[in-house]
Amino acid sequence: MDIIIIMKYLYRNLFIATLILLTFALIGLYHCKIKTVKEAEFIRRNHFINDGKLCPNCRNMSIHFGTNKDNWNAPHLLFEANNKKTIAQKNIFFLKLHKTASSTIQNIFMRYADNNNLNIALPVGVNNNLLGYPRTFSTDFIQKSSNEINIMCHHLLFNGNVSKVIPKDTKFITIIRHPDTQFLSSYDYFHLEKCYSHLRIQHIEDFVRNVTSKGFKGQQCTTKGIFVSPKNGMLFDFGVPHDRMNNNTFIKNKIMEINARFDLVMLSEYIDESLVLMRDILGWRTEEIIYFTKIQNIKSRKPISTKTRNSLREWNNGDMQLYKYFNTSFWKRVNIYGYDRLKTEVGKFRQMKTKWENICIKDIVPGDKVEDPELKVGHKDEDVLAYKLREEAKDIQLCKQLAMQEKPYTAKLKQKMFTLGNT
Repeated sequence: MDIIIIMKYLYRNLFIATLILLTFALIGLYHCKIKTVKEAEFIRRNHFINDGKLCPNCRNMSIHFGTNKDNWNAPHLLFEANNKKTIAQKNIFFLKLHKTASSTIQNIFMRYADNNNLNIALPVGVNNNLLGYPRTFSTDFIQKSSNEINIMCHHLLFNGNVSKVIPKDTKFITIIRHPDTQFLSSYDYFHLEKCYSHLRIQHIEDFVRNVTSKGFKGQQCTTKGIFVSPKNGMLFDFGVPHDRMNNNTFIKNKIMEINARFDLVMLSEYIDESLVLMRDILGWRTEEIIYFTKIQNIKSRKPISTKTRNSLREWNNGDMQLYKYFNTSFWKRVNIYGYDRLKTEVGKFRQMKTKWENICIKDIVPGDKVEDPELKVGHKDEDVLAYKLREEAKDIQLCKQLAMQEKPYTAKLKQKMFTLGNT
């Protein structure tokens, strides 16, 4: 009798234990499903979709999920920052592309070199902020240095010679922008119509009718002393020559080469998210990635027609391929990092950025209205915005650094490198 009672007791409790385990298992599956659905909805609404339709919140970018067959380097997915054991990266190459918010990002790297007494690759010559651009980069374009170079962040035409002057553990970073806006920004700022002055182009529609629609080739030209490329400007800065701009195989191979070489390709449309990812890759502090926007045009552009936009996309087909590839890889990286985590970190970053804007900035005005020469662009000051600092902020080093423009900051760093014995 006792044995029967014991058996009944064990059977009843085993049954209850099994029910409890099944209940927890179902709850776990439910939460996993909810999390998956939430993440899928986040992707669908904000970033990229799987059926090729335009994403409503992605500035009309046609983007697709990648596959495991993509040439995408897994080591680039690793995020070790916010780990107290992470050592801050000091060796960085930043490829500064035209009209992609690159002057804004460049200021971050110049400031980091300044505050940490690092050696920065500086252009030869007085009042020069170009490392030989638009000539293919050569080591002769860098001011001679007695010490190892830590940071490169000035305009250059990218090629393999870059690796000859930087340490092997250097992180490669750049920032790109959707060609829809990057080209129009370049067109307005550099007056690209002057590259085809014989056609007497008056506005962007003239450019489309007389240049893009008639099969003209891209060409290097000079407008007001500035060297520019009117076709696939971002790929040109990556080192694609004009005679290869219509070679689709060459362009695809170049994109794969960029993917293999660069540790992070940021998106200017998501600059804050990009900088948080960069901070964690480099093991930096949040304060070190704060920025004030540079070279911001005063005038806003009127919208262009869908026909004009599509013609310009075809004209800049190489840059479109570049952007689509790295837009997809960017959001894959975000997926690995974690959407909720990134949203939280971006929120904290923006709070700190706003705090410093309130501390430093008195007003944002046309550059020619700024009295301090270090806060002037030094070119087209009447067309771009600059910062007036609060009186009490003028002696705060970070405020001055954040507001300083590229040319005066370059001159200041040249003097500092001499003082440190790096030249």
